Amino acid sequence: MTDYSETREKFERIIEVFDKYDKTNIPAEYSETPLVDLVTADLVSLACYFSSTDGSISESEAEVFNAVFGVHRTPEEITSLITDDESIIEKIGTTFNVIAETEKVLGIYTLRKTMIVPLIKFFERFAMDVIKTDEYDKAELETYNVFFCKIEAVLTAIPTK
Repeated sequence: MTDYSETREKFERIIEVFDKYDKTNIPAEYSETPLVDLVTADLVSLACYFSSTDGSISESEAEVFNAVFGVHRTPEEITSLITDDESIIEKIGTTFNVIAETEKVLGIYTLRKTMIVPLIKFFERFAMDVIKTDEYDKAELETYNVFFCKIEAVLTAIPTK
């Protein structure tokens, strides 16, 4: 069993930051869903998507999911949570916009210094943890690269004013 405690700790730190954002009540002006829940839902969707890129979710991929989220779900239960990459990217774009708008009100928003950047880096690391749990092939890495190119495009599309 691989130790994913470092990934879990990073997830918890990210959630702590967005919990502080939620406590300002600014995100509530842009979304009925708290920012912590938006970020968590994005990560769950990401985990499900990358777990299934090879056609099914393995026990070892479920292990990563369970370790990071502190749950006990079977591969079948995780499979039921899967959505397509375009809807994931759309949801992540919504989350990014709520983060950006919150940071603008707080006076701390700068496109490449926003909390969105470490969030993307965390998403990348987590997706790679999921992919590398089993034997992976060139197609899975290509899916990863295309997905994160789309995410970068969503980030640069956020208005700076």
